[in-house]
Amino acid sequence: MNTIKAKLCCTHRNKFRLGKKGAEMALNVIIIAAIALVVMVIVLFIFGSKSSDISKTTEDCGAKFGECLLKEDCIGRPIISNTDCEKNDEVCCIKLS
Repeated sequence: MNTIKAKLCCTHRNKFRLGKKGAEMALNVIIIAAIALVVMVIVLFIFGSKSSDISKTTEDCGAKFGECLLKEDCIGRPIISNTDCEKNDEVCCIKLS
């Protein structure tokens, strides 16, 4: 009777053990996942810093061929909204040739 219990016990334990190939495969998956995570962090850092440069460019009045002036000085000229001029209570006026 004891030998039957011993066989059942050992058979049950061996179900959950990984063989040598299984352990190597699990280690490879962990290493690949870690490398992928590092690459993803680097890519996010690169695109995150580039997107802040893009947002600065879109807010720059000079990049839109305009100049920051008081609203009174910009009569008869096109005005661009959402620019860096609004920080100084000015408007971005398009330069007319």
